[in-house]
Amino acid sequence: MPIGTSKAFHDSRAKRKSSKSGARSEAELEEFRRHLRISNDSIEPVYQRVLSGSSLAAVYELIEYLSADVPAFGSGYAKERFYRRLKRLPLIEGQVSRLCEIAFERCASGEYRRDDSELRRLMIRLADWDFLNRVAAIPAQAGSRIDGHKRRMLQVVLGGRKDLRAKAP
Repeated sequence: MPIGTSKAFHDSRAKRKSSKSGARSEAELEEFRRHLRISNDSIEPVYQRVLSGSSLAAVYELIEYLSADVPAFGSGYAKERFYRRLKRLPLIEGQVSRLCEIAFERCASGEYRRDDSELRRLMIRLADWDFLNRVAAIPAQAGSRIDGHKRRMLQVVLGGRKDLRAKAP
């Protein structure tokens, strides 16, 4: 026991740690795991429909899954796989604009996600000059993670698209 603290203080602290709040958080965690299993189980059939090319609605469902930020094991790997597949699919205007919006949000985010590299590669195909101007206009401090996201997005897209590179200042 540290000097200057009483036994009663430590006992009350131990009781707080073992109170019902710990049980409640365990129940919440189990609920989260249940929702995650449902999400993962429901996205696989959608992905299979996308692979078969049988459903335009399945592509929209897949894009909505990509827009959700689920901080769970395996979600980054799954998103990488989905972005790779979307590079080869014919997409309509609404799908392209939604994917551009997802990419813009990821550039403006300060967190690292492993699927961002595949999203940048997808944007080589989908980006236009307006998208690049929006990305360049994101406010960021030099050396920040957001600045790195912007720089890498612009570098990858301009490196892969000669038509946009010719317009770059």
